[in-house]
Amino acid sequence: MRISIHESKNDVGKQAARKGARMINEAIQERGKANIIVATGSSQFEMLDELVTLNIDWTKVTAFHLDEYIGIPLTHPASFRKYLKERFVDKVPLKAFHYINGEVDSQEECERLGKLIGQQDIDVAFVGIGENAHLAFNDPPADFETEAPYIVVELDDACRQQQLGEGWFSSLEEVMAYGIGLGKGLIFGVLSRVFGYINIVPVAVGLGLFQVGEFSFVLARLGIESNAQSYYR
Repeated sequence: MRISIHESKNDVGKQAARKGARMINEAIQERGKANIIVATGSSQFEMLDELVTLNIDWTKVTAFHLDEYIGIPLTHPASFRKYLKERFVDKVPLKAFHYINGEVDSQEECERLGKLIGQQDIDVAFVGIGENAHLAFNDPPADFETEAPYIVVELDDACRQQQLGEGWFSSLEEVMAYGIGLGKGLIFGVLSRVFGYINIVPVAVGLGLFQVGEFSFVLARLGIESNAQSYYR
């Protein structure tokens, strides 16, 4: 795994987008298609701005939505569907984009999305790391044992405070308490490919964004399971 350090958040976003674009194009060249996961939040602004300008045959790309609040309408400023529609989906001619709909029955939505993503190999995941170490609304400690691709999660106060701090809501009381997101089991598999110690297709990029808390959390889990380190108390 390569860790890159850059002088600015803008440069990190551009480099992550270019790295991901190369991997998307490699997948298209090898298999005639590519499947990706995209995230939201302030950590993704620069990456998405760059990604939509790059030379990719988007008609061969299927994209999946990382997470969304339960109960939030598409018209709400904090809606991740709105975010991705305006910053990504409306700007490139994707083969398909599978939104998470937070306004329908959450368990049924998890099952619907799980069936869709379960039929695909993920080539690239563009993700950011939360201030409290959350990834896809999974606040640590997270459930690595679940086999469900998408799960319902409860947001802890630190996660909700970050959403407020980034300006998506006007008060903490307005921040939704629950969301739908990719389960840690699936994300863990994506990360494992980076380390090359589980033979699966997915590859994650964009992990070197300015928030780093949860990456140490994931590294610790990898180290323990590979017997490279022991628990420290």
